[in-house]
Amino acid sequence: ATATPATVVAYLPVAMRFVCKPSDVHADVASVIDASSSMRDVSGGMAKIDAAKAAARAFIDVLDLGDDRAAVVAFNASASVPARLSADRGALGAAIDGIGTASGTRIDLALAAAESVLGEGAPRPGTNRVVVLLTDGRTDAGTDADALRAADVLKRAGVYIYTIGLGDDIDAGFLRTVASSPATYLQAPTAAQLADIYTHQIAGTLPCPGGVFWGGEGP
Repeated sequence: ATATPATVVAYLPVAMRFVCKPSDVHADVASVIDASSSMRDVSGGMAKIDAAKAAARAFIDVLDLGDDRAAVVAFNASASVPARLSADRGALGAAIDGIGTASGTRIDLALAAAESVLGEGAPRPGTNRVVVLLTDGRTDAGTDADALRAADVLKRAGVYIYTIGLGDDIDAGFLRTVASSPATYLQAPTAAQLADIYTHQIAGTLPCPGGVFWGGEGP
């Protein structure tokens, strides 16, 4: 007689991780720019605000607008939204160019404005929501606790936060806490380094923030 084959059940360890194909995933991004008076200071041969605007425009240029969308938020003693979510590259560039400076650094209000912008309309399937916040200073009228509460609202809503500290007068520990992870806090000692941070270190990870790329390469 032929022996009946035995059935063996093997349990293999499986790591359940988010995997994404960058070609299938896009982003709604709020570019949040510090427009405090200290941004008029010169760093690396140019005013920090001018470097920030140039870097933000370069960032917009590398987005796949249409599938991606961007908004522009500026902040000092208050927060404004020069451009809501849009795929209009020209309008976004004009909004960035029109940012003016004033006193104050209300990071809490900036994050609340970003949350309002990204929360407009129904969520788009296959789209990550991302905040990229640039600052050269510290909170003033609003407290760090206010800013952290605003960041937590974004994180609980599934929004991924990058923070960029420009120059030396920053609280790196605080900005790391605002960011979604320590790895998404980036520091630019001089204004000249901003464009590279926006276009390479951030734009390259936008399709799969915090996840694992198809094929095993993560951001």
